[in-house]
This record gives sequence, structure tokens and C-alpha cells, in this order.
Amino acid sequence: MSSFIRWVTRNTRNLITVLLLLLSFTLILSTGLRIYQNDQENLVRRYLYHQFDPDENTAEGSDQYLNHVPMEEMDFPVFDISLGTGLLGFEPYIISATLPHDIVYYREVMGIKVPALTLKKGSVVSFQLESGHSIPYGYGFFTFPTYERGWRYAVPFEVDGEPFQWEGDLDAILSQETMDYYYVKLSDIIEVVQLLLSDDLDETVNTQSTGFGVYNAVFRIDHLLASYNIYLSPDIGGSVFTKWDYVLLAASAGCFLMALILLLLSFRKTVR
Repeated sequence: MSSFIRWVTRNTRNLITVLLLLLSFTLILSTGLRIYQNDQENLVRRYLYHQFDPDENTAEGSDQYLNHVPMEEMDFPVFDISLGTGLLGFEPYIISATLPHDIVYYREVMGIKVPALTLKKGSVVSFQLESGHSIPYGYGFFTFPTYERGWRYAVPFEVDGEPFQWEGDLDAILSQETMDYYYVKLSDIIEVVQLLLSDDLDETVNTQSTGFGVYNAVFRIDHLLASYNIYLSPDIGGSVFTKWDYVLLAASAGCFLMALILLLLSFRKTVR
């Protein structure tokens, strides 16, 4: 045991160097895996961000976002976009999510968001997925992007009732003339979609065939608006890296630099 301690003492610098190198490579690998797992999302965001050109669109209503029309005055159905989100090829199926905390919807008063509606913790959100039917844009997790990152504009989820099922036009975009829209935090919407996806889906239904992947569901409208050169949402524009990617890369670089310094010191000591 004493010989082992002496060996460790003599080789402390080398051991620290090896550990720093291992930590550096582990952090780089972790970052790479994060990027790989979100590769589809990143590629879509990058494509939309670089291809967006508002001068290429003259469709009716496309100037609303460009002219910064207040969300409360938006005429959403006028947007000339093809939705095409009909769900086909399976028997009716219900997915549900129990809210893990209150979800607050807001009104904007003189530029300040004021709580106006609260869906209570424990409330249940349910959807009936049925062939030939769809979910109208503007409802639930099909939210419209606002001018501020992290905030969405939508008709609130219905809770503790019959599963939501839209029997209207497949290409429906809910109008503010008939439905009450509110502001809601993007993080809350993402959490609900994640919970819906965690529900045990029947073998005949999968997230790929129904298009209910988290990213595709939450940012579906953003993709359409950007692809039609109507609006580049702040929630999909900009860098494809998250703040944690930068933190991991910085930590990895720091560990590698410290390991390099220790290697140089060991090399100088050996040369002497």
C-alpha cells in the first residue's frame, strides 16, 4: 500500500494530466451527442434561417408580421399557407397529459404581460387522434410565434373534459373573432407536448407517422411561416447551439489547455 502511495505521489502530475484529457474528451463527446440527437432540429433551423427572404413573398396577410402588427390585431386565417396536417391511417386513439404544475396564460396590458387564465396543476389535457381529422392551428400546442423569444400566442388547452377533437376544416386556422387567444410561455407548451408523447401510444400510431414529434408539433407554424417567407420566428432563428453547448465546449477547452500546460511542464522537466 505504501509503495502505491509513493507511486501516486511521484506521478501526481501525470495522473492529473490524464484525468484532464479524459474529462476534456468526455465533454466534447457529450456536446457532440447533444448536437447529434438534435441534428434534425438544427438542420431545419439552419435551413430556414439562411433561406428566409421576406422580399420573396407577397401573399395576402404576409405583411402583418413584417409591419409588427400587435398579436391581438392579427388576422391569422388570412395567411396564405397550406397546412396539410390531416392524420391518416389508424383507428381513433386518445393521448393525454396531466399538468405537473399550473400553466398561466397572459394578456398584454401596456406592454406588460398580466396573468389572465390559469390551468391548474393536475388538470388533464386530452386529444383524440382520428383518421381524416386534424388539430386547428392556433389551438393548444399549435401556437403562433410572437415578436419575443420564449413567448407564444394561442387558444388555451381544454382540460378535464372530453378529448379534444376538431371536426372542422383540415386547413383551419382559428380566428380571434371566434376564439380567445392568450400569451403563454414556450417552455410550458414544450412540457405539455413532451408529456403527451410520453403517453403509451398504440402500435398503429407512432410519432413519426402522425407528425407529433416535440419539435415538429411545437414549431410547425414557425416552419410554415418561414418557408413561405412570411416571418422568421425568434424561437427558431439564430444560433443552433444552446447555452449549455457553449458551456460544455468552454469547459472542455479549459481542461485540454490545463492538460497541455502540465504536459509541457513535464517535458521541460524531463529535458533538464
